[in-house]
Amino acid sequence: MRLLSPRQSYHDAGLAATAAPALYVLNLLVSLYAGAAKAEQPPFLSSGAYDLGSLGKYPVQQFKSVELTAPRPNLVRQSGRCSKDLLTFLSPRGSADQATHPQATILDHNGQLVWTSGWDHKQIYNLMAQDYRGNRYITFWAGNDAVGGHGAGSYYMLDETYNMTQRIHAANGLKGDLHEFRFTPEGTALITAYDVRDIDLSGLGKKIGPIWDSVFQEIDIETGDLVFEWRASDHVSIADTYRGIGEEGEPNGAPFDWFHINSVEKDAKANYLISSRYLHSIFYINGRTGDILWTLGGKRNQFKDLSGGKATDFAFQHDARWDNNYEEITLFDNSHEGGPLESAHPRGVRLYVNQVTMTAELLTEYKNPTHVPAQSQGSMQTLPNGNVLLGYGFSGLFTEFTRSGKILCETHFGPQSRFGTGDVQSYRVLKFNWHSVPETEPHLVISQDDALMWRAYASWNGATEVSDWVLQGMDDGTAGKWIVLEKKAKSSFETDFILRSDLPEYIRVMALDARGNTLSTSPPRDATKVDIVRFMVPIHYFLLIFPSPLS
Repeated sequence: MRLLSPRQSYHDAGLAATAAPALYVLNLLVSLYAGAAKAEQPPFLSSGAYDLGSLGKYPVQQFKSVELTAPRPNLVRQSGRCSKDLLTFLSPRGSADQATHPQATILDHNGQLVWTSGWDHKQIYNLMAQDYRGNRYITFWAGNDAVGGHGAGSYYMLDETYNMTQRIHAANGLKGDLHEFRFTPEGTALITAYDVRDIDLSGLGKKIGPIWDSVFQEIDIETGDLVFEWRASDHVSIADTYRGIGEEGEPNGAPFDWFHINSVEKDAKANYLISSRYLHSIFYINGRTGDILWTLGGKRNQFKDLSGGKATDFAFQHDARWDNNYEEITLFDNSHEGGPLESAHPRGVRLYVNQVTMTAELLTEYKNPTHVPAQSQGSMQTLPNGNVLLGYGFSGLFTEFTRSGKILCETHFGPQSRFGTGDVQSYRVLKFNWHSVPETEPHLVISQDDALMWRAYASWNGATEVSDWVLQGMDDGTAGKWIVLEKKAKSSFETDFILRSDLPEYIRVMALDARGNTLSTSPPRDATKVDIVRFMVPIHYFLLIFPSPLS
């Protein structure tokens, strides 16, 4: 479609001078419509319709240049104090239509897609960026998450071009669990696993029966060898659980999930900090003997609470981490395991823990002003600038706070009215520095938009260094010279160029970095199929709507 310029002579166009005002308005309206009728749509900004669920259980974004689907989030709160230099890592999944296809997803600070990928039709959890031997990797767990509330799968490492470099398995014949996959400075990985074991359950009113025993392992990344293994039932009494046994634990029946390990971290003393969801406890484990050095929270709490109970009353928690030179512990306090919304009071917690005086003090609570249920999953991360990021697991949102607890930014990737339903969720939501120039080539597609205008759509899944796109054309596909047709700054995942009637036979796009260096070039596309026609419409119709002041 070719539009007349407002500066173009209307007599040259073969139109009466009296039609000029109407045609100008027509030209303007069509230009505005054509500009808005792009394939990619921006994130929503504080959309009430989004949060009411009027736009669906899981609003998503699709593209012209490549067959990808990404969340189209609702940016509810925004602040310049949020971590704009970091990318957001999440792995949306759930019962909503599009969420049934799990995707590893990276978004920028504006909620726009950077990279997304499925993985062999498996569930994906624990998406992170981690360092190993001086290089940066994307890491995650993938497998079957429908195994007793945990998972059976493997752990993957992708390099900075998104090529898989390593697949890690649990040792001793166990299946790797989804809850943890975290590197140590020693070149090892901490993972979790669940193992069925028969045990005396008389203290819970049953006989010998099966349990899901929580295990964590430290694995040498290069060799896959086991470095250390710890098993909960060897050190902890099953009677300390807060979870009712119900029908579980019967001979030949479903194993009883009593401990439910969900995070592991190794400190500078080579000891381990672990979280048990169903014991409402954080355990500190001796890295040589496996003995429990102390317990924070739960029935065996060993710390004096200097905050009137608020430091040790967490429940069903996730993601326990050391912070501030091993003097503080952060965690995501789920506070409940389902039931009425009124029972949900999830929070991020920052505790000062004195291991000499055995005291614990609540330093900061990170509470969302929205009443958000988070009966499972969830994360808390202290960011490099001191801010704190909370992911709410079973509910589709994440929130960034100041270190002192003031809310800064909040993003919903599912409607607020559906929080707690599991329509869309992400085990953790974390932020990291990540830079990539993929080995794949950029994608370029020639297509008509909703206004039937021909455009060239360019994107490059996973590329983080593209500053500008350059559209080039060439008339002879074998010996011609590429000429620049247009240059555009990259502002979102997909960039489009309007195609004019004097289009060359072939077009391609070049991706440039901030210094103007060429990163990669798309394969050429045959543009001869583009049928660009002059926009024609009875002018007297528009004169009825926009009468000329000269008439």
